[in-house]
Amino acid sequence: GQTFQISQAVHVSNEYVKAMRGRSLTDVTVKYPHENSQNNGCYYINDTLNIVGPDTAASAHFKLKSYSSWDVIMHEYGHHVQAELDITNNPGGYHSFSADLSTYSANNINYTKDIGIRLAWGEAYATVFGVTAQHYFSSSLQNIYSVGDTQYDSYNTSNINLETAQFMKGEACEGDIVCVLWDIYDSVADTDDELSFGHLNFWRLVTRSSATTMSEFVNYFTQSYTSYIDEFGKLLSKYKISVGDPSYNSATATVTFMINGRSSAPNNKFVISVYDLTFEETLLFSTNEVIVNFTDRNSTYQYQFTSSQRDIMSDYSSLAIVVWAYQTGTPATGGYPSEFVYINN
Repeated sequence: GQTFQISQAVHVSNEYVKAMRGRSLTDVTVKYPHENSQNNGCYYINDTLNIVGPDTAASAHFKLKSYSSWDVIMHEYGHHVQAELDITNNPGGYHSFSADLSTYSANNINYTKDIGIRLAWGEAYATVFGVTAQHYFSSSLQNIYSVGDTQYDSYNTSNINLETAQFMKGEACEGDIVCVLWDIYDSVADTDDELSFGHLNFWRLVTRSSATTMSEFVNYFTQSYTSYIDEFGKLLSKYKISVGDPSYNSATATVTFMINGRSSAPNNKFVISVYDLTFEETLLFSTNEVIVNFTDRNSTYQYQFTSSQRDIMSDYSSLAIVVWAYQTGTPATGGYPSEFVYINN
């Protein structure tokens, strides 16, 4: 019975892949219970899903065991999807929804920004894959505990509600990336969530991006889906990945915004772009890079347009301002767009 539960979760995962791309991936091997005494969890490696036995799993959930934890099993299958489609550069290791993984330090392990942003992206998409696959087959997956809802539930009591969670730790926070991806996919209009790509468009967005970090994903999105930059910027601001609360003072020609970014290393480089919206979004100009050295990501910054920039703006009746945020620590990341700030001259 335990084996059949695991098999069913893997089968549904594969059926979702077939529905999205028209064909299956390479088969996976499932080891249950796995025999790695150094790891009391579930993990994926070399086309193999390793599921820990119910008696050896740490902190077992009283309603979920490892073999009945569909979210976990399908998360691990999500890593198989990433490996097969070459959309990951995940270093592996400890991770949690709420941590800024670029600064994790324990048990002689010290993560860097490079490790943190790759780990956060790799783990986040695997989670979203499993939950979206369950939603696709929701009419067939009824009355199975923890399956088909918007909650990621694990046998080890780890959980996150994809609709309501907000960790607001930035580009290296697994939980924040999960919520951004879910909001792009889902049809529920939450605060600052105006995107609804659905299954196939979301699948194509992620797989065609070939992204291995949130930064790479954002750059692909903003280049390929230019008409959604405003809505995308609202999401990135909501989770403190891009700048927050951008505004414009017409009397002083000044743009003000909160810098946001990672809790450990705020965004520190900004470019401000001005678009003409009279007929279509046409870039009028972008400012030179602005470098700041604030250590508090709740700091606000003001940029005043030059007289020549104001002269350009005065020729147009309908404008939009976008603040692009970057973080210059190695590896450099960004730009993360803000929502539009609309100006009617």
